[in-house]
Amino acid sequence: MDQYHTDEYILSPFILSAIFHYTIIKEDIFPEYNRAFARLFSFLVLLRGKYDKSIYFSLEEKITKSRGNYEKSIDHVRNGKDATPAIKFFLHLLFSSLTDTTERFQQEQQMKDIYKDMLDFVQKNKLSQFAAKDIKPFVKKDMRTVRRYLKEMCDIKLIEKHGDKKGTYYTVLAH
Repeated sequence: MDQYHTDEYILSPFILSAIFHYTIIKEDIFPEYNRAFARLFSFLVLLRGKYDKSIYFSLEEKITKSRGNYEKSIDHVRNGKDATPAIKFFLHLLFSSLTDTTERFQQEQQMKDIYKDMLDFVQKNKLSQFAAKDIKPFVKKDMRTVRRYLKEMCDIKLIEKHGDKKGTYYTVLAH
């Protein structure tokens, strides 16, 4: 536990996080809220280790989906058995959460790249206004996907939608 109070970790934040989780479960420090506090303190170790906060939500989702195995690992720890399987299980959940979070960030970055490319296309072609059909050949996706991209770009205030149905056109917002 002393590693948490130092500026540099002796152990990886992932391993330290799993050990924190195991220790809180084993010691039953917060009887009514032990599981939640164990996950919270594990998460704080990850935050201190410079991991993004979104990993917490992915971890909670993983725990919910594997609730039975999670409970078995906790019972294993509480019965005084070897902690290794419980720590391995929690590490597996952490790594899976990190993978999901990383993939989500990469997808978001790819989306941002396509938005940037679409705006570059509009500017290079000096389009003061454009319709979905104007951008479709550049995007090389079906019309439904093009419209979804345009809606998302409107949602994040990159472009503005004018009109409805067949008369719909878009303009680039000044940034």
